[in-house]
Amino acid sequence: MGKRLVSIYLILNLLFLVCVARLSYIATDNTFKVADTQSSVRLDIATSRGTVYDCNMQPLTNDTVQYVAAVPPSSRALKEIEGYTLNEAQQSRLNSGYPIILKVDENFKSDYIKVFKIKKTSQEIAPHIIGYTDSENNGVTGIQQSYNDVLKGGRLSVRFKCDAKGNILAGEQPIIDNQDYLNAGSVVLTIDKTIQSITLTAAKKYLKKGAVVVLENSTAKIRGMVSVPDFNIANIDKAIKSTDAPMTNRATSQFNCGSVFKLCVAAAALEHSVSPEYSCKGNVKIGENVFNCLNLSGHGNMDMNLALGLSCNTYFINLGKTLGAKGVYDMAKAFGFGKSAQLCPNIVTASGNLPLLSTITVNPAALANFSFGQGELMVTPLQIASMIQTICNDGKLIKPTLIETESISPPTYVLNTTTAKTLKEYMINAVEKGTGSAAKPNTGGAGGKTATAQTGQFDKGREIVHAWFGGFFPADNPKYTVVVLAEDGITGSKSAAPVFKYIADNIK
Repeated sequence: MGKRLVSIYLILNLLFLVCVARLSYIATDNTFKVADTQSSVRLDIATSRGTVYDCNMQPLTNDTVQYVAAVPPSSRALKEIEGYTLNEAQQSRLNSGYPIILKVDENFKSDYIKVFKIKKTSQEIAPHIIGYTDSENNGVTGIQQSYNDVLKGGRLSVRFKCDAKGNILAGEQPIIDNQDYLNAGSVVLTIDKTIQSITLTAAKKYLKKGAVVVLENSTAKIRGMVSVPDFNIANIDKAIKSTDAPMTNRATSQFNCGSVFKLCVAAAALEHSVSPEYSCKGNVKIGENVFNCLNLSGHGNMDMNLALGLSCNTYFINLGKTLGAKGVYDMAKAFGFGKSAQLCPNIVTASGNLPLLSTITVNPAALANFSFGQGELMVTPLQIASMIQTICNDGKLIKPTLIETESISPPTYVLNTTTAKTLKEYMINAVEKGTGSAAKPNTGGAGGKTATAQTGQFDKGREIVHAWFGGFFPADNPKYTVVVLAEDGITGSKSAAPVFKYIADNIK
């Protein structure tokens, strides 16, 4: 009996100690400090993100304001919003005794309702660059991800006091909580909002799928970068499900290149003082492979200027053979082909693909393909733009930049001034008298190069080709380089050149 009493005593003491420990935990743990939250109802108004600006400090995000009211479920408040239409969910909340958020006019005034001015983005003109955020207000892609720590703000909310039964107290002003809401930072891009808007309009006017890049020649700053189709950051699910890959930034993705690469081959030849004449007969046989020219009946006698303007494949096949694989390959490497570029933290372009030097050295057919931009060669629109910017900048390559506050990288001397000047003259001739005539702007002139790249991919028996135009304007002292990619296009002159012309005609 004594042992049983001792056991009961010990058990009771143990239960007592557990109760004391539990009460102590309740008293100290924050999860049980609910008196304040039980006596109020919180209504979240908005979350904030810092502003992304263009190079002229024009907002690319947060460019407009919206007025929202925190409406309590009181008869006086309901009378104040009689002129506004409520949806079913809002009406249900009010009927259940809960406050709602309601968009109101700027001039809405009320003694019983708090109104807040919040920032919104009215037009998404650069979603691939700026990116989007998740439900937790964290950046997922683009600048929003790269500079999340800078751009992330806080939450704006209000709390309505309640009585013991949970009913909101009439006449009590809500408590505003805007901790960190106003503390978000900002990022300044090299993008020019006006140029970006013009570029986007041109791309959507002429391209179903593709990309456009606009570089400022003196700095290599990216003033415009567009990829189509684009996407709505408010409907990411739709974009993810689309078969057209609208969330892919085609401006920094790799594609088959074609004849725009002839600029690189021409540059290599001029640097080595190789500029032969050649008679084009419409095709050339290399081993067991027959390579056709753009003009199947042949161009006849060609020099480099004429061959570039008329995009003569056989001339450049012969030029690559005369120069040698290493000369072409080294120039391609110097221009940055086959290498990715980091535009800012977490935004890195595709590297593209260069054939192995050993392959084009021992395989004449591989060298022939490489010499007019076909075969294993893959490039990004930004890489092509960088090459042309270098030509316009007297042979000095500057790393393209996307952040305005970032220092311009020291130039790399890729070409001598004479070579760069000669290539500009050849490119002007291609627009004035050659395949790029559809790109000629109404005033100021331009230089450029077309391309129609075979992909080796087929759709219902039709080979998919990518159409390109890369050029500069104005012709004298060119200020901008513009590269256009028309994915699954027709030809460079039909699908891409008109985009260039539209941009050159509208950028002042």
